[in-house]
Amino acid sequence: MYKFKNINWSMPFLFTANSFMIPLLYNLFKNEPINYVYGAPKCAWSGGRVSNITSQNVSFLEQIIYNIKSYNVTPSFTFTNTSITKELLNNSFCNALLKIISESNSEIILVSDLLYEYIKDKYPNIKLCTSVLKSTYQNIKDLDETEHINKLIDRFDRVVIRPEYAINNDGNFNKIKDISKIELIVNQACAMNCYCANKDYKLIELYDRKEISIDDFSKELKNLCPRDKGEIKEINSLPDSLTNKCINAGITKLKLNGRHLTFDNLLIALNNYFFSDNVDKEKLNEKINNYIISTIKNNADFQLYSLLCKKL
Repeated sequence: MYKFKNINWSMPFLFTANSFMIPLLYNLFKNEPINYVYGAPKCAWSGGRVSNITSQNVSFLEQIIYNIKSYNVTPSFTFTNTSITKELLNNSFCNALLKIISESNSEIILVSDLLYEYIKDKYPNIKLCTSVLKSTYQNIKDLDETEHINKLIDRFDRVVIRPEYAINNDGNFNKIKDISKIELIVNQACAMNCYCANKDYKLIELYDRKEISIDDFSKELKNLCPRDKGEIKEINSLPDSLTNKCINAGITKLKLNGRHLTFDNLLIALNNYFFSDNVDKEKLNEKINNYIISTIKNNADFQLYSLLCKKL
């Protein structure tokens, strides 16, 4: 059923339009190997991909969190704003979420060292994961990436790394001090060693905070991104042979990129990276769609996630 054996997956299903995939995959396949779902409602600490979940109803969001936990899946909040200030640390909504994260044994993905220290001081029990942005926001050309990853391993419970690391090192992780903490992205929208990734993420944050208009955002991105300029067309992703080589080297955690994907494109990504090549993908997609149609009206969990989508 699944392409890679003995793998814990991190999926982009937390507070997105595709959040209903959590109960769907569980109810369809029972033993689905998803350990984490990541994302965040729009808030002062969120960053990276723009979140469409704008609800600040803490009780409702708490209900979502505990429903996810009932499927033995851990929510990982993407508090990846790169411009955290001391003033932002006092945000009441974010601190309300932080309390729930602590009480529910959920986790946090972050970039900011200031936010890291704040959380460690306030809730030392919360497990913290580095965003892939943490290496992207440093000058990769002047960075010994292996040394950088090992330093992150000393501080964090999980360390997300780019597909490029596996590609550049041909799946060799023998210089990584604790491979059990590594979470490897199998697909990524950015080009290999993208020269504009830093500015791209900053631009997304400006748009997310409504500091620039959608027109200016689109114009700037088109002039900035090599993919939007048509310079690069291929996806920065790991071929199956290299992914298996990484798994044989000791990798046990894989991450699927795609908080921004439509449902149809998400199915394509799952078919490419998650489900086995031996599975009839057309029948599988039909099974998933039929299950949604037949179940969503009668299943309380599906209704909960449908309500979440209505709050987009």
